[in-house]
Order: sequence, then C-alpha cells, then structure tokens
Amino acid sequence: MQANRKQAMKPTPDSLAAAADLKSRAEVARQAKAEVLPESLATLASDATQNELREKQIELQNEELRRAQHELATSRARYFDLFDLAPVGYLVVRESGLILQANLTAAAMLGEDRGALTNRPVSRSIFNADQEAYYLCRTRLVDTGEPQSCELRVVKPDGHHLWVLVAMSAACADDGTPLHRMTLTDIGESKRAEAALWESEERLRVALTAAAAIGFVWDAASDAVVRYFSTVPSLPVNVDAPEPVAAVRARVHPDDVGLFDAGVAECLVMGTEYRNLYRVVDPAGSERWLQEWGTLSRDFAGHPLRLTGISIDVTDRKRAESNLLLADRVLKNISQGVIVTGPDQMIVTANTAFTAITGYSEREIMGWNCNFLQGPGTDPVTVAAIRQVLEDGNDFSGEILNYRKDGTPFWNELTITPVLDPQGVLTHFILITRDITERKRAKDELRHSSERFELVARGAVDGIWDWDVVTNADYFSDRWCELLGYTTAELLPHYQTWVDHLHPEDRPGTFAALQSHLEQRAPYDLEYRMRLKCGDYRWFRASGQAMWDADGKPLRMAGSITDITERKQAEQSLKLAHTAADVASRAKSEFLTNMSHEIRTPLTAILGFADILGEDGTVDQTPDKRKQILDTIKKAGAHLLTVINDILDLSKIEADKLAVEKIDTPLVNVLCEVEMLMRQKVAGKGLVLSIAFSSPVPDRILTDPTRLRQILMNILGNAIKFTEQGTVRVNVEVEDQDRQPRLVIDIADTGPGMTSEQVQGLFAAFGQADTTVTRKYGGTGLGLVISRRLARIMGGDVTLLYSELGKGSCFRIVLPIEHVEGSTMMQSPTPIKSKDEAKPIAAALNLSGRILLAEDGLDNQRLIAFMLRKAGATVETADNGQIALHILKQAEAAGTPFDLLLTDMQMPEMDGYCLASTLRDRGSKLAIIALTAHAMADDRKKCMDAGCDDYVSKPIDKATLIATCAAWMSKPGGIQ
Repeated sequence: MQANRKQAMKPTPDSLAAAADLKSRAEVARQAKAEVLPESLATLASDATQNELREKQIELQNEELRRAQHELATSRARYFDLFDLAPVGYLVVRESGLILQANLTAAAMLGEDRGALTNRPVSRSIFNADQEAYYLCRTRLVDTGEPQSCELRVVKPDGHHLWVLVAMSAACADDGTPLHRMTLTDIGESKRAEAALWESEERLRVALTAAAAIGFVWDAASDAVVRYFSTVPSLPVNVDAPEPVAAVRARVHPDDVGLFDAGVAECLVMGTEYRNLYRVVDPAGSERWLQEWGTLSRDFAGHPLRLTGISIDVTDRKRAESNLLLADRVLKNISQGVIVTGPDQMIVTANTAFTAITGYSEREIMGWNCNFLQGPGTDPVTVAAIRQVLEDGNDFSGEILNYRKDGTPFWNELTITPVLDPQGVLTHFILITRDITERKRAKDELRHSSERFELVARGAVDGIWDWDVVTNADYFSDRWCELLGYTTAELLPHYQTWVDHLHPEDRPGTFAALQSHLEQRAPYDLEYRMRLKCGDYRWFRASGQAMWDADGKPLRMAGSITDITERKQAEQSLKLAHTAADVASRAKSEFLTNMSHEIRTPLTAILGFADILGEDGTVDQTPDKRKQILDTIKKAGAHLLTVINDILDLSKIEADKLAVEKIDTPLVNVLCEVEMLMRQKVAGKGLVLSIAFSSPVPDRILTDPTRLRQILMNILGNAIKFTEQGTVRVNVEVEDQDRQPRLVIDIADTGPGMTSEQVQGLFAAFGQADTTVTRKYGGTGLGLVISRRLARIMGGDVTLLYSELGKGSCFRIVLPIEHVEGSTMMQSPTPIKSKDEAKPIAAALNLSGRILLAEDGLDNQRLIAFMLRKAGATVETADNGQIALHILKQAEAAGTPFDLLLTDMQMPEMDGYCLASTLRDRGSKLAIIALTAHAMADDRKKCMDAGCDDYVSKPIDKATLIATCAAWMSKPGGIQ
C-alpha cells in the first residue's frame, strides 16, 4: 500500500505546471524589489551590502519555492482524494491486463479490497459471457491507440453481477511503460431502464397489433418519418426505415394533398392534437384510407421536436360507408365473431360467426346492449374496464367469461375498436370475439400435467426419465430402475448414472444421437445396451424429446426406455437364417452355373457332330435307320437343352436377376415366326394350326422380343404337345382397359382338358396336371411357371381362360402395348419385310482369314475347328489361354497375325477372362469372341468387361457362330 502511495505521489503534469507558475511569480517579485532600490545606492553600495542583498534575495526565492512546494503537495493530496472518492471506478492497468492501481469506487464495484486487486488480471472480474467483448475492446485499443468503450458485466465474489460501461485509453508511466486507464461506470439503472423501455414498447406493440395499427414518429430536426410496430400489411409504408416527409407526402392521393397538408399545419401552428384522414396510393396503384392520430412535443422555446402517433387503415370502413351491402357480406364471412354497435353501445349488426359462438340469432340481439353475454361468473373488474373504455371511446383487448344462449359459459377473447368519422366523431364500436375455451382448458390441463406425469410414470410399463440439461440432474422412474434391477434409492439421480450403465461400444453412437437432437433437433429414437445390477447387458429402445429456451439452448429432456432384448434376439436369429439362406442361394447359383457348363459343353459336341453327320454325304441316300438315329440324337439334345434353359430361367427369375428390355419389336413378324417354327410339330401330328386377328394389331410395339417369343413358344408348344387330334387356334386382338391398350393372345386347343383339381397346381414349379404327364410327354413342368412370371415382369400376365375335361383348354396371354412412332395397324398376320432380311444367311457366309481357337475340351475343339474350316477359315488351336497367348505373340513376330480370337472362358492354366484382359492391357486390337457354357445373369457383361467384343453361348449354333465370326473378322476388335 505504501509503495502504491509513493508511486501515486509522483508529480503529475498538473502539479509541475503549478510549481513552474509559482517560480515565475517569485522571479517577478525579485525583479520588482530590485527596481525599488535607487540606482545611486546600488552604484555606491559596498560589497558587503551587495552580499546582504543577495542573501535577502535568496531568502525570498526560497520562501517562494517553499510556498510552491506546499501548494503542490496540497494539489497532489487533493488529486488523490478525488481519485479515491470519484463516483466512477478508476483502474490503472498494465498492457498485460494486470491492475496497478484502483480507486475505492472500483474496489467497491468489484467487491474486493484494493490491496487484493493489485497485480490481479482485470479479466478475473469479468463475467464469462462478456470476456470476448472485453478482450476485443482491449485489442482495438492496442491496435489503434484510440480510446475504446464497451458494456459488460463484472462479477463480485458473492456471484452478484453488475452492468458497467468500461472506457479505456492509452497512457504511459514516467519511465515510458505503456499503461491503460479504465473507468467503470455503473449502468445498472440504464439497463433496467432499457428493460422497462422494451417492456413498454412490447406493450405498445401488443396494443397496436390488437388495434391493427402502425406507429409513426416525425422528427423535426431531420424532417423524416419512421414507421414501427406494423402488423397491417395493407399499409403502403416502410417499417423501421426513416424516410423524408416528402416521400410520405408523395404517396398521398393527389386530391387529398391539401387535406393532408392542412392537418399537419393545424397541428404544428395551432398546437392542437394531430388528427388526419386521407387517401394514399399503394405500390399497386390502389387507393387506401388512413386514419391518423398524434401528439406534438415541443422544446423549451416552443419549437416542434417530434410528432408521435398511429395510423390505421380505415379503407374497409370507408368502403363500408359507401357500400353497406358489400361490407355486411364481408362481415358475415369473417371467421371470428364480430358485432357492431352505435356510440350508445346498442348492437346494429352481427356476423354469422358471432351467432354460431353465442347461439343467438342476429334478429334476437338487434338493439340490445353489448353486455348481454355477461353472467354470474363474469369478472366485475373486467366489466368495469370495458365500460370505461366504451365511455372514453378507446380500444380494449382482453379475456372475459361470457355465457351462450343455452347458459353454457365460454371464455371470450374480446377486442373493442372505436370507429370515428373524418371529423373525429365516434360513430360505432367494433367488437371482435373469439372462443378460447379450449385454450383455457389446455392451460388447466397443463397445471395438472405434473401430477399426471407422476401417475403415468408409476404405472407405465416403460421406464421414464427426465434430464435437466443445465444441472445434469436426472429423474428415473421406479420402472426405469426396476428394468435395470435396482430400486430408486440405489441409483443416484444424475446424468452420469445413465452414462455409467451404457455399454461401452454403444456410447459413441448414443452420445452422437443425443448431441444431434440437442443441437440440430433431430429425432431421438435409438437402441442401445445397458448393464443390469447383476452385470448382464440387455437391449433397450430409447426415445425422448428436449425443450429449448428462447435462445435455442436446451433446458431439459424427457423420454422413455423399453426392454427389447427378446426382439433383438429374434432379429439375430432371423439374421442368421437370412445369412444361411443367402449362402444356400449362392450355392444353388454356383451349382446351376457348373451344371450349365457340364451339360452345355458335351451338348455342343453332341448336337454339333449330329449336324455334321446329317450333312455328311448325300442326304437323300442316307439310310432311314441312320436318319432316325440322328433325329433321336438331335431331339434328345434339344430336349436336354430345353430342360436346362427352363431351370436356369426359373433360377434367374427367383433370384431377381432376369432383366427385360423395351425395344422396337416387329410384333406381327414375331407371331409369324413362332407359327412357322411350330408348323413342323403340327404337321407331324396331323393337327391344324391357325392364327387370326380379331381386331387391328400394331405391326411394331415396344417390348422384349426374346421374352415374348419364349412365352409364345412355351404356351403354343404345350398346346401342340398335349393335343393328339383336332386344332390349335391362336387369336390376337387389342383391348382398351381403363384407357390402357393391351395385347391379348388366346391359344386354344382340342386336347384332353383338365379337372378342377388338376388346374389347382397348374402354375406351380415342377408341377404337371398329373404324374402320368411327365412319363408320357416329358418336360420339367416349368413352361407355364416361367411364362407367367416373364409376363408379369413385362407388366402383363398368363392365365387359364377355361379348361373342360375331354374338350380342351384355352390360355390367355396379356401384355401392355407401348406404341412405336410410325407403326401401322395390321388386319391379318402377314409378315413385314425388314432391312435385316436382306442380310445373307449364315450358310451362305464364307470366312476368309486366320482364327485362333482356344478350347480345352478336345471334342468341342475338333467340332468348332471343323465348322470354321468348312466355312473357309484357317484355324489354329490352343488348349488353354497361356498357349494361346504364346501363339499370338509368335504370329505377331512372324508378321502373320490372326484376324480373330475365339476363346472358351473356362480353361485351365489361363482362362478366357484373363486371356482377354491381358491382351487388352497390352494394347491389342484383335477381335475377341467369347465361348461359354454359362447362361446365368450377367455372363455377357462379365465377358464384355474382360475385354471381349462378342459372345456365343454353348451348345454352338453353327449359323450364329459363322455369322458372328464373319462380322468381326472384317473390323478391328477392342471396345472403342
């Protein structure tokens, strides 16, 4: 303290100036005395006399100096008294923020002894939420050197907050050390005044809102008008934005400018209350009437300061005066209850909503006093307030208990607005009523919600929790504790209790969901595990909802937990079952893939060599027995191929891996092709096959031609297979159902027909009409199943139209029609020639060039090589991809490259996929055609992704093989 006092005693610029002034006055006195001595005496004086005079002079100077020092000490003491007793807090602070010196007022504001404040950071006394404002102010002071100020709260040791205005300025100590001077001014009263002003403004806002008005202030100094508290969208003004009076005047209707000016002038000149009624033109060009009231305030000299008032849009009232019928219609359509009275408070009209609320008809209440709804429970204080408002001609807004005609009470939110004519004379009152009984009842419900919550929590099956986010106190219901194996007394009602019982693996996700709900208001509904008292974990589903304050900060959150352990265990069992099913499905797919390869590969050799034997030598000289043997081989191979195709198609459909296309399809040609393919079977049995159109049919539609042909072949093939004599008829027509055209194909036969029992399993996989069918006719029983599922995938269906035992059956194929632009309607099944028919058939194609065939099966290798060589190609063979790669490399080096690579995709050493991708990686443009016995979904795509250009499936169709090779030998390969 003494050190601070000594430091404080250092001379200030003011005290030094005072001392200099005293010294100057002493010098003047000395000179004056010197001038008094006679010049002759000075001349004649002896040395002793001169020394005596000098001593006297020094004595006088010392006296003046002592007097200056005394005045300086007095001034310094006065300064420290003023420093300590100043009405504002004063701090001297180092640039680092440490307090060097504080006056008594500052110490009192901070609630500390001055000694305790020395060398303590100022920030320690700043409220946490205001720290940023304090540091920002200090930073600006250091950066700019300019004085700074800010409003913030300081905290006393007892936790009491005090609002202060902090003013900062830069200074230096005597040694040049930078300092900051701070003054602390108590602004608590002004803050409270601001709050009171806000509350007053809020009340004004509510009042203006209830009156459907807008406030305005005209400032005389700036000659500008500011509008505020607008809740009337029809008023053509800018809210909270000052605008010149000239801009306000510019919106006045040209015919009312004089009236507007006169009203303003009368208020300014005569000092009367401002009243005005005039029209304005809104931005849309419409006229609106404004009623304005205001009060003028003046300064001491009587000059106008500001005009404060309100504006009400009374356009509807003016229109009502000119068109009472229209106003009455509008009044009766308002959703709120409205009655209009005269100045004597007698009702002159009421709208429909009012009569619906009260139960009175308009005729019953005409001429009644507007207090007729009051009853025994009506608050007399509110009644008195309404009576006073009506007598004074003022506005009113409040709630009152009223009674309907049948005597039932209801809470009425009542608004009363007086209506004045242009001269300011009261003409009517408008009373707006709203039934708020339900809202009041809701408040009563809210009052009892806490009791209900306790009752529900005690009786609920789920555990209830209620978390105070601010204090972390947590309420756990008895059931919540019971679910974890505890009693309520055993668990601490705190947030950490819940955290401690969460499963460690579930905590990150649970905390993230909780944070997302609190910060982003995302739904809080999740599942996690909690530890029981016995140490085991059980699964719970938790849901909850938070509450936030006006600033969006979470206050509390409540919810429930439900034990879902059994459900989780069931889900786990189901998941394991699904996994097992997926494994079985993959195993089935792999089995079918391998089965396809194992069957199709030998079928390639069987059917291929059967064709070669049939073509070898002179066909007309071939013995009948040999022809029969070859036909038997072909039929057996074709039947086996049909079986495997049916099984694979069904597998694709069940695995949802069968895709259908929508391409431009020559419908009539497809029908004719199917008929032509089936005629050989029909002719062999002596049946009659006919196809007819019973309505015009489009020649082209958008559909999948392959699947359409497959459905037709299956259904028509079945009809021919099961019919021993008679006819098979195909009828085609187009129907419109709900404006959606459909293609309807009926295939009827004169076969054996079926019983109702046989029909039941007709569309079941691997099912036949009876067990003798397979033995007699063969087949897998999949044709109808596949046809129906294909049709449904295409948006249609296959159904049995009828079947009569001994007379025959009729199946119906229905498919949606999507027309192709430019298609024409056909009256009969006549094939349309297309550009594709001009292409040469495979038998006429000749291959010219070198082909490398990579095939590990020797039978197929010999067969395919034979077909290619017979077509004219030079063929070399390789047993696997590694050998093929070596041959291709040698051929390139020798300058005799191959024109085409034909490769099986499943080979030892190096398969076709690896061979194709290796060639493409090396930049080879050689055309590559894949040979594969796989027929499952995505096989073609897999070959293309490996680098192949085309795809031929086994068993090999000679025509397709030759045509595909011919197409690619004339151009470079590689996906471009």
